[in-house]
Amino acid sequence: MGPGADYYCPRFLRYERAGRWFPSWNWSAFFLPALWAFYRKLPLPGVLFALLPLAGLAGFDAIAPSLGDSAFAWLGAIVCATWIFPGIVAATLANGLLYRRTQRLVRMAETRTDKKH
Repeated sequence: MGPGADYYCPRFLRYERAGRWFPSWNWSAFFLPALWAFYRKLPLPGVLFALLPLAGLAGFDAIAPSLGDSAFAWLGAIVCATWIFPGIVAATLANGLLYRRTQRLVRMAETRTDKKH
């Protein structure tokens, strides 16, 4: 976990006690979702997080005709569709995704250790 161990260890222990991961909040993933995922070596979530704003644009396109002439409504809708909503999705899934990756790495290390002894 490196320098983030103080942040992640308590969360991962709660996941271990519960026997599963559950949505929680990660501010870094909220503000920079794709960058957070690639930094944490989660390439598939990184690509998906990078595509979320495009999905938000598609959603914005669907509601744009109902916004009228209000610049405030247009600005609010575009910010929500391309930044707020994608950020919320990434922020709530981030800790769980990293936890699952960490579990896989631990299992691989245990398997390698078992084979050597």
